[in-house]
Amino acid sequence: MMRGTGLDIYLVTGFQFFLKFGRSCKLWNSWQDFFGSPANSGIMATARCCPADCALRSDWEDELRAEKEILSADSVTELHRYMKLLGHLLRLNIILMLLKRDHCVCEFYYVFEEPQNLISYNLKKLKEGGLIESYYRSNHKIYKINEDIAPVIRKITTAVPG
Repeated sequence: MMRGTGLDIYLVTGFQFFLKFGRSCKLWNSWQDFFGSPANSGIMATARCCPADCALRSDWEDELRAEKEILSADSVTELHRYMKLLGHLLRLNIILMLLKRDHCVCEFYYVFEEPQNLISYNLKKLKEGGLIESYYRSNHKIYKINEDIAPVIRKITTAVPG
């Protein structure tokens, strides 16, 4: 059974289900009866699961093999690594600041009001992860976004205003 906002879907057998919306309900023999032909509905393509028909099953297995190859690609592993690094709020905020311009360590202390060791630890993690680089200007250590990775970071952080 799937529960939504007032709409309940009950699975009766492998391909039969009925919908209950408020007091009304209707039995459907297949998803195709409900959604219409697959050519008319994009929803049908996302709702199917392990079809019994051999021809459909072969196509279904081919699609899943292609999805599996995409998910095992190095780019997905790399994205996972970046997302883990950006999963910490302080590191994400540091990256957001560095997207605008290069910053000195003392600016991070001032903005975040966190202990020095916590800021330094998270900067080290970002640097080891290849997201940021550092250089010295006089006696100050300045951090900047790694330009090779900046486009990826910008795409990940597009949902953040500012």
